[in-house]
Amino acid sequence: MLLECVPNVSEGRDPAVIAALAAAITAGEEAFLLDTHSDPDHNRTVFTFAGSTGGVLEGAWRLIRAAAERLDITRHEGVHPRMGAVDVCPFVPLGATPMSAAVAAARALAERAGRELALPVYLYGEAALKPERRELPRVRLSSFAALARALAEDPGRAPDFGPAAPHPTLGAIAIGARPPLVAFNIDLASADPAAAEKIAAAVRERDGGLPRVRALGLPLASRAATQVSMNLLDGEGTPPATAFEAVARMAGGMGVPIARSELVGLVPRAVVARSFAASLRLEPFGRESILEERVEEVLPLAAYLDQAGGRGGGAVAADVGAIAAALLGFAGAVIHKGRAPFCEAAERLALRFHCLSRADKEAYSAYAAARRAAGKSGPSPAAEAALETACRIPLKIIAAVRDACAAGLELEGSGSIMADCAVAAHLLAAAARSAKTTLDANLRMRAAAAFADRLAEEGRASLAEALDLAAKLLARAAPVPGA
Repeated sequence: MLLECVPNVSEGRDPAVIAALAAAITAGEEAFLLDTHSDPDHNRTVFTFAGSTGGVLEGAWRLIRAAAERLDITRHEGVHPRMGAVDVCPFVPLGATPMSAAVAAARALAERAGRELALPVYLYGEAALKPERRELPRVRLSSFAALARALAEDPGRAPDFGPAAPHPTLGAIAIGARPPLVAFNIDLASADPAAAEKIAAAVRERDGGLPRVRALGLPLASRAATQVSMNLLDGEGTPPATAFEAVARMAGGMGVPIARSELVGLVPRAVVARSFAASLRLEPFGRESILEERVEEVLPLAAYLDQAGGRGGGAVAADVGAIAAALLGFAGAVIHKGRAPFCEAAERLALRFHCLSRADKEAYSAYAAARRAAGKSGPSPAAEAALETACRIPLKIIAAVRDACAAGLELEGSGSIMADCAVAAHLLAAAARSAKTTLDANLRMRAAAAFADRLAEEGRASLAEALDLAAKLLARAAPVPGA
């Protein structure tokens, strides 16, 4: 199950701090940063990352902890409304992941932030505990100072978790669960904010404008411009093209040129398709008209095969494990005649392998970069640390193989479906052996002697256990005739 998280952080001017926050998100192995968008006038950065439900939840927690060490909301200046250093943190389900997974992640993070950091937390969207807090604008006030006053004066403003007083540096946070939205800004070539404010009022749904659109008019002092800043809550119903046309029409009537537009974060492919079709009035228009959709449908492995050579042996070993786990999931669905807890467990295993594949590639890249930086001076402490990280990942791949084989042994079926389980057993054994080969090769690259000896022994023991389970799965799935 995949989740996306799109935290909005009240820092958009200091590249070093922004980089440190991004590094905190990706410090684990199951959260991958997809996009970072910073704006100095808003003094705000929007991070977009995705991965497994557990990996994304931990990535969000690490971000909040890193912000607590680096940010002070009482010193913040910027045009965007905010009530905290990590102001908003929504979880978004991707693909077939149910909204309930995003809600569970939001509530788990809220409870932890309130308990461990004494941070006031408001739950919104699908995760809201109170109906009046479903809409974010009703939760977030215009500033940290406004929040402090409200908490002091109105008992009804008490948070869902944490104390009923702002954190001294973090302020408060809104954590939610929601579907994907499109954050879309249009800059006007005018330093006078009146036009942007008037247009924002006209296009936002609350004041009778476009359906499911929230909008603010904001000054952009660094660009001598103003901005109509919008959230399109239903990007397919009101796509960016529709919002742009409405703003352009009003701006033209006021004699104010449009300087540019921008997307903040990522946009769902379906929204791009709808905007494109609407702009050109294309009929018919559907998935079959989108190049990426057709390529993924007809040649699902084409992009992978084009890049496999540059991924490295460890990453490919994990990819093989992911395919085997997915095959076990398919077998489980047939045996159980539909989705079952086993199928969900197999999906988590496949995602775990996928995350380890990405982690292996990134770890080796970090090691190679550290070696290049050291030049001819030989191994550096940074290179040795990166190498130790790279050595641990093949061990985790072997452990994932062990867990996948153990899961496969739970299946009891007959006929051709068990042949799929046998194929999965062969693949898992190959993945384990390949990961051990990668571990041995990594350990030969001057890893510290004691560390190398310990990991080599762990690798031998873990491989033996994984291969024993793979053999048992194979024996159950494809017994030898007459045996």
